[in-house]
Amino acid sequence: MRDHSGAVYALAASGDGTLWSSAADRMIVQWDIASGIQRGFVVRNEAVVYALHIHQSSPYLLAGDQLGQVHIIDLLNKKEAKNLHWHQGGIFDIVCNNERSIAAFASADGKVSIWQINTWECIRVITVSAEKIRCLLFSDDNTYLFVGANDGNIYTFETSFWNEVNRCMAHANGVTSLCWHQEKNVLLSGGRDGHLRAWKTLSASEVMALPIHYYSIYGIALNLEANLIATCSRDKTIKIWNASDFSLLQKLTAHTHSVNRVLWQNDVLISCSDDRSIVVWKNS
Repeated sequence: MRDHSGAVYALAASGDGTLWSSAADRMIVQWDIASGIQRGFVVRNEAVVYALHIHQSSPYLLAGDQLGQVHIIDLLNKKEAKNLHWHQGGIFDIVCNNERSIAAFASADGKVSIWQINTWECIRVITVSAEKIRCLLFSDDNTYLFVGANDGNIYTFETSFWNEVNRCMAHANGVTSLCWHQEKNVLLSGGRDGHLRAWKTLSASEVMALPIHYYSIYGIALNLEANLIATCSRDKTIKIWNASDFSLLQKLTAHTHSVNRVLWQNDVLISCSDDRSIVVWKNS
């Protein structure tokens, strides 16, 4: 897939074989995953979109841009339903808690904002760090929100009153990706130090540290059904790992520049890169 004219920064997929991507060309593009053909739905944004998220219980695509705006795009009516602009820095990550119908936005201004999805009202703003917030993750039971920051810390907030309950220094120079491993009940983190680490979250105890990439790890994606973990990096590579013992299974080198995101959609892995391409990898 090569219809973008700039680096591809974000991906989001729904369960019906549809993929959305955003890039430095300020376009959000819809694709058919099976055929790789662009569908008719395209959004031209005023600023570069760094984060995309599909809210699975509603028809909304959430798009966070470099100006601190989050565009709520109604996919049924093919128009913008809301433009939320609270943050003073770019939006790097968006996550949703479907059980409580809330969304959380991570910003370069060091803050995380919490929004009620039904009304799109901001219900809490958390000042986390003096540095950028790069990644967010709700725990598997939605009782905690994990926040990865450029100051190297992973912060943990409980989701009833949004109080900080823990923080740990995780990666020198910044945390860049988070993923929950349900079977092992650990938080996986990737950082600018090229390490993949695993944490028992509330005790902040590190149970694993692997130097798996040469540069920043921008994405970690778990496929429990296939027992696979995919990681992607600024070092231009994607690596596939056994999710049980973290042994390396395969190294993928199709991209010529930084790989910015990976996600599993059923039995395929999808990646995007600064080389302007999106690649769909079949699990063989």
